Amino acid sequence: MPDPETPAETPAAAAATPETPPTTPAADRDGGEVFDQDRAMRTIQTQRDAEKALKAENKSLKEKADRLDALEAEKLSEQEKAAKRADEAERKAAAADAKLQRANLIAALADPDLGIVNARAAAKLIEGVEYDDDGEPTNLGTVDEEDSLIATFLSQNGFLRGTPSKPAAPTLNGGETQEKPNPNLTAAEATAAEQYGMSPEEYAVFKNGGSLKDLQAAGLKQD
Repeated sequence: MPDPETPAETPAAAAATPETPPTTPAADRDGGEVFDQDRAMRTIQTQRDAEKALKAENKSLKEKADRLDALEAEKLSEQEKAAKRADEAERKAAAADAKLQRANLIAALADPDLGIVNARAAAKLIEGVEYDDDGEPTNLGTVDEEDSLIATFLSQNGFLRGTPSKPAAPTLNGGETQEKPNPNLTAAEATAAEQYGMSPEEYAVFKNGGSLKDLQAAGLKQD
């Protein structure tokens, strides 16, 4: 039985009692998007992961570029070394060819048919000699050919030809050494001696067909 002091709630009264509305954020009431902290943190983390991956990729690309630069530098260094070795080999080959050519030229000029007193001296003076692949002179010609290189050379340097000098006559002054007279050279011969860097005594040795021993005694240096 209902309490007389407590009036019974009628259905109409119960229906009229308002329900408490749920709490709504201010942003929602203003029509904006509701802030979702978890979503925001996930977005920030995604951005951080993307930046980290980008940095790692950039680092990898830089390391590859550095290795490529190192390889290129090493390759260039090897090319430079190879070029230097090739230049050195070429220089040595050229020097060897020059020595061979000179030796062959001296041998050719020492031919008894040419009558040259000193082939080494002649090899220093002659110009315009050509050589084949074996280093042999090819354009000397012969002394019988009027316009040949060797005939022209000897006609302009007649002092290089001659017969061996005769032994000096014994002295009659009791063994005392006589002073050597100054060589009697013409003006043209004196000019020729100066042109070839010879002293008058050296030129006189050539002029008179002196031997190599006589030439050395006169002071001409041999190679």
